[in-house]
Amino acid sequence: MSDIFALDVSMGKSYCVWYRGKHCLKEFSLVHTRAGFNALRDMIKKAQKPIIYFEATGIYSRVIEHFCETNGLRFCMSDIFALDVSMGKSYCVWYRGKHCLKEFSLVHTRAGFNALRDMIKKAQKPIIYFEATGIYSRVIEHFCETNGLRFCK
Repeated sequence: MSDIFALDVSMGKSYCVWYRGKHCLKEFSLVHTRAGFNALRDMIKKAQKPIIYFEATGIYSRVIEHFCETNGLRFCMSDIFALDVSMGKSYCVWYRGKHCLKEFSLVHTRAGFNALRDMIKKAQKPIIYFEATGIYSRVIEHFCETNGLRFCK
């Protein structure tokens, strides 16, 4: 099993969480400085088969990507699907880094979810984000679970 380092990247710093299985071993803030990256490298050396996950946020995530490549670390940058859920439909935006690849309306029908599935197949390690709105968002959660997709609500 691999240890996971999940980073929420922003300008000049990242919020980080280190997981081993379902257990959170550490939460910490990473300042994007030489000292910050040295501390992160020391922590990663203690991990079991580490993988670094982060959202591809363009210029802010490039320093993390460079750190991973320079240190020979396994990493994964993800595409984001952000859904604004309402009754029977959702407004969706597909992001890769800071770039909006597509904005679309998702009707909560079989045809709508098939179209979404086709788009997700073209994405890089997609993560689906949506607000938990009770019964309206349950259909999105079911779609993600049924298709083995990573999601956050």
